[in-house]
Amino acid sequence: MKLTALILLALTVASCTSTKAPTTAASSSAAVTSTNAADIYRQAFTHLPDADHDRLLRTWDDAPLDDSTKAFLKEHAEAISLFRQATATEHCDWGNIVEGRTYTATARLAPSRQLAALVHLNISMLMKEGHADQAYEDMARLLTMTHQIAVNDSLVARFSTDAEFDAILTQVAQTLPDAPQMVVRAFNRAWKSQPAPEAYTAAMRRELPHLKPVLAEVSKEDPEKLLARDGEISMMISFGTMNEPQEERDARIQRTRETWLDPQKRQAAIDSLPELWEETIKVLELPAYKYQAASTALRKKIDAHPLYFFVPPVQQLHDRTQTYTVRRAFLQTALSIAIEGKEAIANTTDPAGEGPLQYVQAGDAYELRSILETNGHQERQRIGHPDPAAQ
Repeated sequence: MKLTALILLALTVASCTSTKAPTTAASSSAAVTSTNAADIYRQAFTHLPDADHDRLLRTWDDAPLDDSTKAFLKEHAEAISLFRQATATEHCDWGNIVEGRTYTATARLAPSRQLAALVHLNISMLMKEGHADQAYEDMARLLTMTHQIAVNDSLVARFSTDAEFDAILTQVAQTLPDAPQMVVRAFNRAWKSQPAPEAYTAAMRRELPHLKPVLAEVSKEDPEKLLARDGEISMMISFGTMNEPQEERDARIQRTRETWLDPQKRQAAIDSLPELWEETIKVLELPAYKYQAASTALRKKIDAHPLYFFVPPVQQLHDRTQTYTVRRAFLQTALSIAIEGKEAIANTTDPAGEGPLQYVQAGDAYELRSILETNGHQERQRIGHPDPAAQ
């Protein structure tokens, strides 16, 4: 099924050496002669497990670290070897952002997640077998991968990096107590050398020139198919209005239907979308004290547009920016505490406030907390082994 990045966006609302050789995936004869990391990733994707093993990778953080899993990792060692080769390759070019009406990043997001899950599972096995050095080297490589998968690409590709960062943060947080100082210090250096994540607005600016050509391609398709109950446009409206009364949802669908079935109205609506994108970019880049009033006015304007679902959700992008700025601060703070002791908390700054992050002891572990709330819950991160009571 061909999906534009915006449809996916709506539906998504992504140094030390060991003295003992590990028994997990470590080396392979697989190699790709290319100076482009994208080519190497594509080759790695061909060595991923089939759908029968998808459940194991979806739950990698809870998978049994037994002989069966060890055999599974050995069977897919080539994918992990190619992952390491790709992350060691500086140049990464995925080619055109758009082909026809399809954003090319959509084809690599699922295998990228699967590859990352395979690496996470192997990291867990490496940690169990006492190879923290190699485990954390792969963790650093995953940081590189999150950048490479979305480099110079569309907004949906940029969105995908957030979910992988969450996975890295969780695994680092749970394994820090078992990581030797020199391993933590090496990972800290690797972390600090990583480029900052690209602003969502940068991806939007890159994608904007493709908006009208993509929608022109979409317009060539059977409108009744797009507007059917299970059609792409109807699905976007339904997904984005799940919490609205059915009467309001039906009214939105009818308004869009009337616009899309009239060629002149449809084209006028499409022609007006770039202006809304540009305004969204400007609002997202406003200083905090100006954002709220401007975003409220913009959301009302977007909500009144018959093709509103083709405009990235300004509030979601704003909230995600805040959330992941805080979560990146959690990771840096956890590393600093592991190296310098809990006194390091005094030198931190909560990105959502003026004071330091909060440090709260929780048995053998501790929590880092921000004043930021996401969906009504305070942003916090447990650092230490998983809480047995939460299992």
